[in-house]
Amino acid sequence: SDVIGDPLNFIASGPTVPVKVSEEDVMRTLTQLSVTTTQLPLSVQELLHSKHCSHVTCGNDIYNLIIASNKVALDIAVSVVESEGYKPFIISDTLSGETRDVARELIESVTTPSEDKQYKHVTPVMLNKIRSALSSDAGRRCLIFGGETTVTLRGDGLGGRCQEIGTSCSVVPWTS
Repeated sequence: SDVIGDPLNFIASGPTVPVKVSEEDVMRTLTQLSVTTTQLPLSVQELLHSKHCSHVTCGNDIYNLIIASNKVALDIAVSVVESEGYKPFIISDTLSGETRDVARELIESVTTPSEDKQYKHVTPVMLNKIRSALSSDAGRRCLIFGGETTVTLRGDGLGGRCQEIGTSCSVVPWTS
């Protein structure tokens, strides 16, 4: 999952997550869709009007297992970075926003960290972690970020968030 925090009901729109549905919920949805109960199969009509429909929980026998996530990716990045002799610093696993804007803020916050600067995507907690990592005497350091940013395609562009953030970082003027 690349969804921040791995909430099962948002991963792939949550089709396997148990959901509590009441008769009122169903009727409200049918009304919004301009569907009357008489248009439904008889078996559905009977279920809706039965005592078992007060709160039906769908999917009680489903087990969800997240096999890859932002956290897993960050942990692997830490291992790789350490094996190359760097001291890893996980700065965030909740980056979000338009990728090119996030990249611009990351470069600025790393190259010219300021106590007074306010960012839209880089939080004060991230700034403190960046400052701590940069002032560390750990030698070779690697700042690691994760999250779910957004790419707005323009023209016939190809690629995704990783390419966009890498490209955006490469065109931002570095000041140090």
